[in-house]
Amino acid sequence: MTLKHVLAHFECDRCRKDFRVVMERGDPIPNGWDLDDLAADAVRGGELYIAPREVVTFDSPSVTEAGEHLCPACTDVDDGKHAEAGHG
Repeated sequence: MTLKHVLAHFECDRCRKDFRVVMERGDPIPNGWDLDDLAADAVRGGELYIAPREVVTFDSPSVTEAGEHLCPACTDVDDGKHAEAGHG
């Protein structure tokens, strides 16, 4: 048996909707990291799990500078706010 990946199930820190990301098994684990660190890193990597064999990297989740884990919809809203701030 070969472990291919693990799904991390999150709740968005803003809207409270659930989303899942793929945790790849091949990446080395940095010293001092635990499962929560690995899962947060998977969110930063932006591989959103949709269904078996459907993983997308667009419309991806994110982790904010404040450490919030955001679903794709809240990430889009947050990205829009940053874009507006840059044009002001």
